[in-house]
Amino acid sequence: MLLNAFLQKLKLYWLENCIWHFEQEAYLLKEEDGTILTAYNSHCFSTVGVDIQEEFVQNFVYSLEKMGVETEQISSEYGPGQLEINLKYAPALKAADDQVTFMHLFKQIARVKGMIGTLNFTVLQNV
Repeated sequence: MLLNAFLQKLKLYWLENCIWHFEQEAYLLKEEDGTILTAYNSHCFSTVGVDIQEEFVQNFVYSLEKMGVETEQISSEYGPGQLEINLKYAPALKAADDQVTFMHLFKQIARVKGMIGTLNFTVLQNV
């Protein structure tokens, strides 16, 4: 509802056709002996992290696409266990819907694969 009101205001300035996207930073973690650890270690911006988690990435992208959400790029990010996932640009409401789908699906597929998926980097302060 709030987004709709915002979009109506944009129409006043001829910005109604703006496209949006989200560049999401997400982490894959695992629990070992009651301790939360990163699911893998890789170097910043390396393809190694994506390669190590290929099965997760393939399942995640496939599931997103089946739900009508397209990705632009997936890469390892700065932190160990961190992925950067760029969703395709879309009109604002679709982009917001895609982001919600992304958040739920990332966590769900991680859980199915025996990991913890989070978009909250503060859990890593003690990792």
